[in-house]
Amino acid sequence: MVMHNPPRNFATFAQQLFDDGYSILPLDGKAPKIAGWQKVTIDQSQIDAWIKSYPGWNIGLRCDAVVMLDIDVPDELEASRLLKQTQAICPGGLVRRRGDSGKLAYLAGRKSDADSEAYRRTGEKQYEHENGTMVEFFDHSGLQMGIYSHGLDGGDYAWDGGSPLTVPLAKLPLVSCEQWGRLRQLMVNQGYRARRPAKTLRSHHAFEPPGAG
Repeated sequence: MVMHNPPRNFATFAQQLFDDGYSILPLDGKAPKIAGWQKVTIDQSQIDAWIKSYPGWNIGLRCDAVVMLDIDVPDELEASRLLKQTQAICPGGLVRRRGDSGKLAYLAGRKSDADSEAYRRTGEKQYEHENGTMVEFFDHSGLQMGIYSHGLDGGDYAWDGGSPLTVPLAKLPLVSCEQWGRLRQLMVNQGYRARRPAKTLRSHHAFEPPGAG
């Protein structure tokens, strides 16, 4: 019997996502509670073990070969404006939304995985606006993003059109380190400030804001 609306949990989708190239993790709510999840080898035997142990858990994506910008902005118009500017710098990509909120995330592939730390070195991870909203950059394997999560405060995750279930990793649009740096500079131009002292940004002024030059 075919299930037209299968539960969006780890047991349902883990195998397909793994087969399509994604480094996935079981999540307890939004949190990866697997010991050593940042470095654990994600192979078929590990996927099998997690399906058996955590079938009903949510699904996360470890940022091994992907980058994600989390636009944690409840206002739908403002979040959409930031997304449009993001896609002007990094065309394509997948868009994940949360419940009825304006909050969304942009997912793309990393153009080169020779040095994932290079993406992080273009600036800080978290940028906060004076109005309290935040954007976060997920760009190396020590970080994860939820991709199919339900039962969350604020609503379940859903995708606009394409999703990791319909777009294999190899088909994701790619974002270069230079583009990623320009996105960080864009957020600074929009009034967002690094939550830690921005000394790491001073060596990256080569990244010009959109339209400069």
